[in-house]
Order: sequence, then structure tokens, then C-alpha cells
Amino acid sequence: MYIVITVSLIAILLTYWDVQKVISNGMMYAFCLLAILYGLHYDYGTDYMQYLYEYENVVNSNYNITSVLDSDNWRNGEFGWGLLQYFFAFAGKNGFFILIALLGIFENAVIYHFITKHLDKKYWIFAVFVYVFSASFYLMGFSMIRQWFAMCLFMFAYNFSEQKKWLPALLIIYVASTIHHTASILIPFAFWGYLPTKYTKVYTVALLCSFVLLICVGEVVNSALSILMANSDTIEDYIDNYSNIGEGKSFGLGFVLNTIPFIVTLLCIYKRGDNVNSRLLLLACIGTMVVAFSQSLAMVNRMSLYFTLLNIVSIPIAYNAILNKVIRNTLIVIFIFMQLVGYAGFLNDDTYNGKFDIFKTIFTQL
Repeated sequence: MYIVITVSLIAILLTYWDVQKVISNGMMYAFCLLAILYGLHYDYGTDYMQYLYEYENVVNSNYNITSVLDSDNWRNGEFGWGLLQYFFAFAGKNGFFILIALLGIFENAVIYHFITKHLDKKYWIFAVFVYVFSASFYLMGFSMIRQWFAMCLFMFAYNFSEQKKWLPALLIIYVASTIHHTASILIPFAFWGYLPTKYTKVYTVALLCSFVLLICVGEVVNSALSILMANSDTIEDYIDNYSNIGEGKSFGLGFVLNTIPFIVTLLCIYKRGDNVNSRLLLLACIGTMVVAFSQSLAMVNRMSLYFTLLNIVSIPIAYNAILNKVIRNTLIVIFIFMQLVGYAGFLNDDTYNGKFDIFKTIFTQL
């Protein structure tokens, strides 16, 4: 745990030095460091060993390329993940370590490029903080290996979607859905670049009203979704995995404070109107919409992460659009405080049984 926290702080420091022109390419070095740490981890998080066992089953199987591409041979038809395992099976157990290291390089490269593309340099520090100290992003990525990869693929696909290059965006999202089936919900967003931005004020009002409505009828939505999801063979396995995560959460002061970024983002969109970042901010807001019922349906919460990952960029954009310096800095301090509280709460959550306490490396297995 302390190793991950230390490296995360070093990443922020390197980015700060880059912004202050103390060193060149500081943020690039930061992401290289984050990728290296990710590539070296072993049995860190709740799901890592499960993925390793599944990989070893592939190594010990008699699969050929035809059987690998048969979706019936994989949980929920996720043959893309099976194909990746098959490609590295020749290296035995070490092949899994190589695969994880390469995924870490790709994922961090995607996020690094996304930050540099959408943010002015002075906002980079804030973006890196959101990335490394949002428990659902870098930290959780050590455990939810497949979904983290799918989330980064969606971020990669957005680069094409915003340019109205729907075909490559669609192909990338399809690949993501073969890695983690929940990414199937993202297919319509391959066409997000065609969303007319001249109606952004209408969108913001509609999102706010929908959010309030979901809060009011959250129990009804919960009941309906519980029935639908319980009758779905495709995601029944996911329900079993996530059923205990997030239980007991309620709509208290913490919920109110965590809603502030959503409101700030909506106000930013409403104020700026037809802006180059409007589609990005709107997409990031979608993840917050499920808060009304994700309190008791952790599976839905996990699906929202595809959209909330964009907060790495949307939060700095929205907060820095606040003109009043005192209000802006106050809200940023509240946001940082809530992020750190959430991060600490995640690490001390009994659900994870101390799986994030001790950072192990692959060197013990080589």
C-alpha cells in the first residue's frame, strides 16, 4: 500500500516539476514510473490471483486458435481476453507477467496522451492527482485488470469518436466488449461525436432533472434493475462477484459533497455552451447519473466507471472554469479532501480483506 502511495506522490511531484519547468518531460517520467509499478505487481488486489489461475488454465489447455475464438469457451463470451492469454501462453506463467506489463504500458500511455491532448499544461497536476488518488482508477486497476483495460480502450476510442471517426471508435469499443462484456453498453457512444453541441444548455438541464428524479425514485429503479439483472445469464456471474461491494452506503453528507463535482461540471457546460469540450464533459457526467441507484447495485456502479474515467480531464476543466478564485480554490480543496477520504476508506474497506495492504512483486515468482 505504502509503495503505491509513494509512487503516486512521486508522479504528482514529477508533474509539478514539469509544469514549473524544473525538469522537462516530468509528467512523461511520472507515467513511465506508474506503468513500471503496475507491470511489477503480483497478487495485489482481490482479483489478481483469479486472473492468474484462469491464465494457467489456458496454458495447460489444448486450445487452438479456432477454439480460442469460440465465445462459448469463455465466461460471458469474452473471447478477446481469452485470445490475449492464448498469445502469451507460450511463455508459461511468465507470459502472464508480460501481458500485465504490456497492458500497463498501453493504459498509462492512453491516459497520458488524453491529458496532454485535452488540458493546458497548468492543469496537469490536478489531472494526475485525480488519476492516482481516485481509488476507482489507478489503484483499482491493479485488481480489476480486464475492466481497467476495457475502460482505457473506451478512453482511446473517444479520441476517434470526437473526430466523428465512428468506425475505428466502434471497432475499439467492440474489442473492449470482448475483454469485459459490460463494455457492450458503450457501443452507441462510438457516434458521440455527432451529438449537436448547440443544445448543451438543454442537455445540462435534462441531466440535472434526471439526476434529481433518480434520487427520488432510486428504490424503484433499484428493484427493477435487480430483477432484470438477476434474470440475465450474461451478467449473473458479475452480480455474484460484486454483490458485497458497496453495501451499506447511504446518502449523507459525503454523498452531498461528492455531488459537487457533478454540479460544477454541469454549470461549466451550461456556461460555456457550444464548446470543444462540451461532449467530453457531458459524457463524464453520465457516470454520476447512476449514483442514485449504484449505492446498492455495485455492478451498476462498476459499469459507470467507463464514464467516470473521463473525470481525469473533465474535473480540471470544470473547476478551473470557475472565475472566482476563492470559490474555485475552496471547491478544489473540498474535492481533494473527499478524494483522500475515499481513497483511505477504500484501503480500509473490509470487503477487500487486506488485499491492498502489502504490495508484492513478480520477482518473488521468477
